[in-house]
Amino acid sequence: MAEALQGADSAQPVADLLESVGVELSDARQHVYLVTFARLLAATLAANPARRDPSGFSREQIGSCLQDAIDNPMADAVGGRPRSNQGGIVVKYVVFRETHQDGSYHFHIAVKLTSSQRFSAFKRTLLQRHGLVSNWSCSHSSFWSAVRYGFVPSEAKPVVDAQCFQWAADGLAWDLFEASQEPFRADSWRQRREKKDKQAEAEGKSIGFTKLDLLSLVLSKNLRTKRKLLTYAQNHGTVPMQSFLSKHQRRLPEFIEDALEWESAPAESAVEELTDWDLLCQAADQPCPHGDQCVYKTACDQIFELNAASFSWVSLAVALRSVIVSGPSKTRRVPFLVGSTNSGKSTLLESFDSLFGEVNVFHLPALTDKRFALRNWLRHKRFVFWDEFKPVQFAEAECLPIPQFLKAFNGDLFEIQVPQNAHDGEVCSPPQSL
Repeated sequence: MAEALQGADSAQPVADLLESVGVELSDARQHVYLVTFARLLAATLAANPARRDPSGFSREQIGSCLQDAIDNPMADAVGGRPRSNQGGIVVKYVVFRETHQDGSYHFHIAVKLTSSQRFSAFKRTLLQRHGLVSNWSCSHSSFWSAVRYGFVPSEAKPVVDAQCFQWAADGLAWDLFEASQEPFRADSWRQRREKKDKQAEAEGKSIGFTKLDLLSLVLSKNLRTKRKLLTYAQNHGTVPMQSFLSKHQRRLPEFIEDALEWESAPAESAVEELTDWDLLCQAADQPCPHGDQCVYKTACDQIFELNAASFSWVSLAVALRSVIVSGPSKTRRVPFLVGSTNSGKSTLLESFDSLFGEVNVFHLPALTDKRFALRNWLRHKRFVFWDEFKPVQFAEAECLPIPQFLKAFNGDLFEIQVPQNAHDGEVCSPPQSL
């Protein structure tokens, strides 16, 4: 291919261009490619009339040719094959144009597919159907990396295309700057840090150790307790790491908690997008991992059977759904399960801790907390589950006065007293799922 192509200017061999975009591996199978359409030499065009110089294409036209070749690849030089995926397999792509000194140009396209594919059929289709010679770089395993090559200026390529063409299968606009940023991975961050440490050591310099360096260390090395972290630092840590941990030693449990929160944020963010009821339905639609041997299901069935004269699972389900979907009110009463000790009341509802996560469920406050019993109600709670709750006893202890109790369980607004060192004044509480 190199003999038929021309680089960015007469002084740049095309081999340099192909080396900069990455190698093409015939047996590669990827879902991300960086495709390059370089200029053709005049002699090549003269000898091959069917070949077309990409300089005659717009960004949108060259992108359309690529999309057609991927979604409708030719099985051979004559025919084609039907799409295996209705609607095509291209998820998104962006076309970058690089202009040469003589005014001509070549293209780079970062493309993402729905699944890993070999590129040979796509390359053949571009050549035989559209007359376009292409190079399929296999050096980019992630879409952000391919986008970054064309979007972010570098020392080797200080000028980038400011009018690139974007396309997405869902028709939605997407942010190129965001798409060109490397997602955080604890291993990658730690390895970059170690590389900087080695370079600094060679140059006789010292670089600071940051909190994000610590988070990546905790997650990548599974150092989830203070003692494990300190032991690792003493045995394997650099001087900057040891200095940082020593300086912030009393705050290490807090930093470890931050690391775990950092790690769980993507999954919890996805859950936050769901309503409480959608989250419940999603869990209900999944098969039980224990199948017919589920002890919890057997216990619940027995509890409902033994208490059939008092209430049914249908009545409890209807009451819970009403409160979870719309919140409590005078017409959507909060269900209270009343009965003797060890009769299974808690068992029926403990699964909500697993559904929403224990930190997202507001549990029974301490009976001795007369001033700030409900303060945690305001901390992003999705469900209220008061096990072993005795309304009269809590009212007499002034932990939950009767007016507050009625307001809370009727879904009305009321004021919650909070400590001044955590909040400024009292906070108005909206109705919750109870």
